[in-house]
Amino acid sequence: MIDARFQGRGIGRAALLLVIDQVRRRGIFKTLLLSYLPGPGCPEPFYRGLGFRPTGRMDGKEVVPRAAARSDRRRSANGSPCAVISALFAFLHFLAVFGIFAAVFLQWRTMSPAPTLVDARRIQASDRVYGMLAIVVLVVGFLRVYHFEKGKAFYAANPFFQAKLMLFLGVGLLSIYPTIRFLKWRAQTKQGLAPVLATKEYKSIVMVLRIELLLLLATALCASLMARGVGS
Repeated sequence: MIDARFQGRGIGRAALLLVIDQVRRRGIFKTLLLSYLPGPGCPEPFYRGLGFRPTGRMDGKEVVPRAAARSDRRRSANGSPCAVISALFAFLHFLAVFGIFAAVFLQWRTMSPAPTLVDARRIQASDRVYGMLAIVVLVVGFLRVYHFEKGKAFYAANPFFQAKLMLFLGVGLLSIYPTIRFLKWRAQTKQGLAPVLATKEYKSIVMVLRIELLLLLATALCASLMARGVGS
């Protein structure tokens, strides 16, 4: 029970998430059950946000919802195969994120009003790498949310996770313009010619790349805050 003076600050949610996490870590339960009195002001929305769903059962006058305790499939004790796989997915996720930042940074540093053929091909190659790494981040991130980390309920309720997704989406949308321009260079680079850029095109590409870098840094900040449980 959270004292009335401290309610509405996310303390109850954080405490219950810790309990759920500990239960799932033990790896011996299939279902989590709790109960509450229905009616106006009841905590049903709160429990739904944590992944609990109605079972149709009643304990006296109290409703009994449940949530899956899938620790046997998602993770178990430290050093177990599940823990090792979780660590590998985390490493792959971080590596892909760092790779995306490096690819965009390389494009920004290499861009010039009159890029050479070598520079143009380097930028095109880094853009292809960026696209592949973005797919890796999305796929691995999805798997970590649903199978290897704190669970969907934790992330769905965290504003910094939502902000991280929006920022990453913003980076993806912004990257469309430079990618289109780099693809149009192919007609020239395939013939061994350096691309010719108008001044406006050069400035636009550089500006977009700078914004992408800033958004990626903001994404990393949100990820750090979320990992520390801020906002939960």
